[in-house]
Amino acid sequence: MKSSYHKRNQISLYVLSAAYHVKVEMKSILKSCIKGGFFMDLIEQTKHLKKHLDILKDKYEKNEPPESISDKPFFLNMKEETAPIYDLLEAWEEQALAFVQDRDVNVHPHQIVSTAENMELIILHSYYVDARRKRYMELNHSSHFIFDQLLDELNNTKREK
Repeated sequence: MKSSYHKRNQISLYVLSAAYHVKVEMKSILKSCIKGGFFMDLIEQTKHLKKHLDILKDKYEKNEPPESISDKPFFLNMKEETAPIYDLLEAWEEQALAFVQDRDVNVHPHQIVSTAENMELIILHSYYVDARRKRYMELNHSSHFIFDQLLDELNNTKREK
């Protein structure tokens, strides 16, 4: 029978391996976000945030929570991995708010703000796995819904031009 020390190390190796693959995927998404030194347009930002939602959902479903909420190395690793998402989310929120405030669309500014806040919660819950599955899925689905609504509005605006 394996000792708890060996089980913990085995779990830690699994979590580190999964975290590495998520980190590589997130970096590749971020690299494709930057085009010629300029940040991508709102459509691309929204599509990339939707991809991040799917990656974070996989992380939530496959990972174990940290042994301690105050685990500093875990926090620093999470912070490093998610910094690009937070940067993308901040840029998206700013551009999306400008878009919905300037036009007569079916997405309202408070929905953009709420979606950005939901994304921040999703990021944290994906790493700490500290939310019930139902709550996590509600946040995930509502974020996808607003992203899809915004993409529809953006595509309609594009066609009208």
